[in-house]
Amino acid sequence: MDVCPGTTGMDDPRMNPMAPGAPALGRMACDRVMVCAAEGDFLRWRAHAYAAAVAAAKGNASVEVLETAGESHVFHLFDPDGGKAKELLNRMVTFVNAAGT
Repeated sequence: MDVCPGTTGMDDPRMNPMAPGAPALGRMACDRVMVCAAEGDFLRWRAHAYAAAVAAAKGNASVEVLETAGESHVFHLFDPDGGKAKELLNRMVTFVNAAGT
């Protein structure tokens, strides 16, 4: 777990916002959430579970799942200039910019 030294694993609340001990999802200060995953990502299932958990916890929140077809985990970091990475970034920018509308 290079991202979070000292972690106890994939269900550490610092790595998994749905784990016991993690801050309550219903307390998030947003009404819109975008969850991004890649079709071939080994954590794809967790992205979908997180989106469902946020939707259940927030009730009236808008939860959008953006899944990139034909790609794998962190594809946008390995090929940041690739077409699908640029498309992902553009969709994220559009989502953020729409927050004020």
